[in-house]
Amino acid sequence: MRNLDLTKPLLPAIRLARCHRGSSSSLALAINSVYHIPFHSGSRLVNEALGGWQLSQAYQFQTGTPFSVATSQDIAGVGAGFQSQLLQITPGASLRGNGKFSFGVDSNSWFATKNGDGTSVFTTPAAGTFTTQRNRNILVGPGSANYNASLQKRFQTFENQFLTFRFDAFNFPNHPNWSAPDSTYTDATFGKVTSKTGQRSMQASLRYSF
Repeated sequence: MRNLDLTKPLLPAIRLARCHRGSSSSLALAINSVYHIPFHSGSRLVNEALGGWQLSQAYQFQTGTPFSVATSQDIAGVGAGFQSQLLQITPGASLRGNGKFSFGVDSNSWFATKNGDGTSVFTTPAAGTFTTQRNRNILVGPGSANYNASLQKRFQTFENQFLTFRFDAFNFPNHPNWSAPDSTYTDATFGKVTSKTGQRSMQASLRYSF
């Protein structure tokens, strides 16, 4: 029996599957700082109350992660165990939406789902086939920004004993981070960002060390 070279028919599919990793961000920036707030007074009591405070800050910014538009239907007829299958994209179609948040009933969209003539940008491939387009992870979701800060001071009570007060503020400017857009093409909110996260959270704590 002649040996079959199984790599040749797979090469086109492998090339089409090349894409950005779905969990990766192309750009990320982290900024951390610790600042000892300068203060001095001739009063010992005022110095104890207002001096020696430390401000820590941690900021992180990153671009969104890539994602695809796919269907859970077995269009290609693979059978049991198949994974989601990518949809076709109208050749030459613009995928750029207006990038605005949507309340579900407006025309705002993160990415375009309709062509200029009203037809769908995304369609299912012909029955029994996979798409031949290189469109895996062709879209990128919203980025995120996190702003965290803490203020703390250590008060000496007795020799080698301290009381530490700490106040933490997570996302202190209450900046919302948008969730991923709806990528299920049968949903009414397909292509829209309709939820967000990142509400401000604050906490205070005391720790006694001895």
